Amino acid sequence: MATVVLGAQWGDEGKGKIVDVLSEGTQLCCRAQGGHNAGHTIVKNGKTFDVHILPSGVLTEGCVNLIGTGCVIYVPGFFKELEMIEAHGINLQDRVLLSDRCHVDLDLHTKVDGLEEVELGKGSIGTTGKGIGPTYSTKATRSGVHIADIFNKEYFDDKVRNLERGYKKRYGDLLQYDLEDELKRFDDYRERLKPFVVDQVPLIESAVKGNVRMLVEGANALMLDIDNGTYPYVTSSNTGLGGIFTGLHLHPRKIKETIGVVKAYTTRVGGGPFPSEQLNDIGERLQVVGKEFGVTTGRKRRCGWLDLVVVKFSNAINWYDAINLTKLDILDDFDEVKVATEYTHNGQKLASFPADLHVLETMEVKYETLPGWKSKTVGLRQYDELPENARKYIEYIEKFVGVPVKYIGTGPGRESMITRTNLIIILVMMQASKKIPFEDPMVLNAVRALYVVSNLIIAGVYFYTKMQIDKKRDMTVLKYVEPAAMGSTEEPKAVTTTVHAYDLSQLRGLFKSQLMGVGMMGVMQLYFNYTNPLLIQSIIPLKGAFEGNLVKVHLLGQSASGDLKRPWKAAAGMMGMMQGQGAGEIKTDKKSIEAAERSGRGGAKEE
Repeated sequence: MATVVLGAQWGDEGKGKIVDVLSEGTQLCCRAQGGHNAGHTIVKNGKTFDVHILPSGVLTEGCVNLIGTGCVIYVPGFFKELEMIEAHGINLQDRVLLSDRCHVDLDLHTKVDGLEEVELGKGSIGTTGKGIGPTYSTKATRSGVHIADIFNKEYFDDKVRNLERGYKKRYGDLLQYDLEDELKRFDDYRERLKPFVVDQVPLIESAVKGNVRMLVEGANALMLDIDNGTYPYVTSSNTGLGGIFTGLHLHPRKIKETIGVVKAYTTRVGGGPFPSEQLNDIGERLQVVGKEFGVTTGRKRRCGWLDLVVVKFSNAINWYDAINLTKLDILDDFDEVKVATEYTHNGQKLASFPADLHVLETMEVKYETLPGWKSKTVGLRQYDELPENARKYIEYIEKFVGVPVKYIGTGPGRESMITRTNLIIILVMMQASKKIPFEDPMVLNAVRALYVVSNLIIAGVYFYTKMQIDKKRDMTVLKYVEPAAMGSTEEPKAVTTTVHAYDLSQLRGLFKSQLMGVGMMGVMQLYFNYTNPLLIQSIIPLKGAFEGNLVKVHLLGQSASGDLKRPWKAAAGMMGMMQGQGAGEIKTDKKSIEAAERSGRGGAKEE
């Protein structure tokens, strides 16, 4: 099954962070479209990584990363990113794969990109100048170059010469390009590329059939989509959900969840319509506090209030299951925050985001003003820790768009992420438990039952996770050794290898992602902070079912932290198995229960 992460605005929403977080326990992380014009920033272990063409899963050990068929590849940039990642001690051996059907972004395309922007004059698109548009143009006119073409020198050289000849006819001496130098460099790239190039079709087919956990990282965002964005001020690929299917060959019914990434305000790089842009001190303040500079170009990003008309339009095309709201902390010091909620033109409300640029230039934007929270949210990990007005802001977005905000970014680090639980009833019970009349036998029994059920859920998730290790969910990877000559009827020579689905080092990450999937991660700290210590008795019925399988456990109560290991030991003791501590039993003797009762919400100490 696959989780798809897509940008919901004009890009730069912070997709890299959620992809990095979700890549734990994921076997295959994929890019489906775009090129090195995309810039994804990831902060991990105090280090900042900027990746452009490599999927953000490269930083997760054991995760294989595929650059899919719909992408365009600037080969020198590809090798530069590999070197940058490996320089930080991250092993990429057999973890980066490149589809042989990707198109090649040449230096020739980069030169033409600049010339085309000059031709447009005041109507220039504001591209990144990376040659992306011209590469997709030659792809559409059937004159482009496949990655597979590189391995046949004569054929490759002829195709590049034909491209150069055609551009020379158009631009003449304005095109300053050294054809022979680029062809010579590809003589070196040819051998270096071989270990990475694969046939994507059997790889994805085997991954789908084996129910391999996949994560798909969209580049750019919906409002830059070639068909649905603010044309012509868009990129040259399908950046929405449709581009995932054409660029990755993914089974349409194998998508588990589609996550739309939404920045808590709005930014855009380059030219084109931007209805909620603030050309004032508000826009300048957002730019400075948010450090809004393009990862790829270094240009200042244009800034404005959150535009919910855009987000709702984006959802109508991509059908998000959940929203990841990023950079909430940037709004911490604002007295009030605004959101765009309606467009009107000639006194008439527009039903959706308009395609007509002239309408976009003359329409009016209606805003809803919400109170600011004037409190720091940086680093907060629990939803109930957020200031009340910050929660109201999030809930307003949910109600307007009609999609739950599941993930909330409260800082640049991967640990600065709030995951909201789906088990709302359990969360409500935890928060209310201090007021529950436990002397009422019916209430006490009901809460004890809830406690048992939640423990069973966690235990079930763990055992399901453990089962993944025993299943042979391998992927077939066909790597190029020496392709058949053009025109030959022989099959290309290839070596067949397998990449094992999971190893023991990935178990903890996979377990965390499974808990996140059933909504347990966000509730665990509250679970132990708010439940009455008497509930230790409710775990007694579990003893018979799990004896011999659980490690030694005591109730931790409030002393349990948000860290995965400690609450897990308090809940069911399974984490000890992951750490090789062996089997044991649960302490349910009278002395332990009395100690828990005396300690109140603090609970008893762990031995």
